[in-house]
Formats: sequence, structure tokens, C-alpha cells
Amino acid sequence: PTPAPTPAPAAMPEPAAATASGDALPPASLTGRILREIWWNLAGATVSDLADDPRFATAPDAIDYLPRLDSSSLGKDYGVRIRGYLHPPVDGDYRFWIASDDSSELWLSTDEDAHNKRYLAGVTGWTPHLGWDQTGGQASAPIALEAGRRYYIEILHKQADQKDSLSVAWQIPGQDRAVIDGLYLAPLVEP
Repeated sequence: PTPAPTPAPAAMPEPAAATASGDALPPASLTGRILREIWWNLAGATVSDLADDPRFATAPDAIDYLPRLDSSSLGKDYGVRIRGYLHPPVDGDYRFWIASDDSSELWLSTDEDAHNKRYLAGVTGWTPHLGWDQTGGQASAPIALEAGRRYYIEILHKQADQKDSLSVAWQIPGQDRAVIDGLYLAPLVEP
């Protein structure tokens, strides 16, 4: 069954604090989740089938929030865009991975501006849920990130039929690879 659409997210209040570099960060109460937009009844299995559909430029059919970058069991013939802000906990080089059924793309900005996003990794066919090392393009090169800054992150996912899933992991410097938890995410808020 297709879930009923939910209203668009409310505007974010002014940030409560700024980092030493002057970058504004959202209050801690606004972290812990990320925005997911869903378009139902989309044919095809590639991200371009989502991006080229005229409905993609309009409001999604449904909006919700994920507590971490891991999603499954929505059904078939849908497209998803997940977007918001990533908050690295420490300075250093991070690696990212994406796994999905069917295709997906992972984008990250050099800062909090979506216009500066760049492609990091993707899946052109499908992988098992949490299948990080199935194809060559699923992993990013190391990316230098700074603690106390926020970075715009966007994931596009197109599901055709049968099983569906989407997951994004990272490796925080000095730690093991793990799905990105909501602790390090904040939802996108339109101006």
C-alpha cells in the first residue's frame, strides 16, 4: 500500500551556536534524523529514471525522516531522494560506501551548500542489503572532513521490483565501517 503524503518540513529556527570557524550549526535537538522524499509509481530501475521523470521537479508524493541511512521494505517502482546535513565528529579522512537494490548515487558537498555537491559513489544495478563490496563503484576515495562543520549530503535511489534496500556507511577515522547514524545527521530545511 502507498502511504499517505505528509506535509513538508517546518522551517528550522535560527542556530543556537556557531563553531570557532564561524559556521552555524543547528541546535542538537535537530540532529538525529534526515529527510526522505518519495515518488511512487515510477517505472525503471536507474537513478536517471527518477531524475528524468517530470514529477521529480515537483513535490514528492510522501515525506518522512530516517533515524539512520538505512532503508528497506517500501515496495516497488518508487524513487527516493534523501538529503540533509552530515556532521563529522572528528577531523580526518573519511570513506563512504553505498549499497542498494536497485540503483543509487551518493553525493556530498564540500560545505553546507547543495550547489557544491560532488558524486562520491554509486550502484548501477543492485546489491544485497549492506552489501558494501559487491561492485567497484560503491566506495569513495578518502574525503577530508572537519569536525564542527556541516556538509550537505544527498542520496538518490531508484527501486524497480522485488526486494528493495538502501544503505550508506562511512568510516570515521580510527573506527570500523558503520551505517551513518542519525547522531551525525540533520534534516534539510528549505529557505
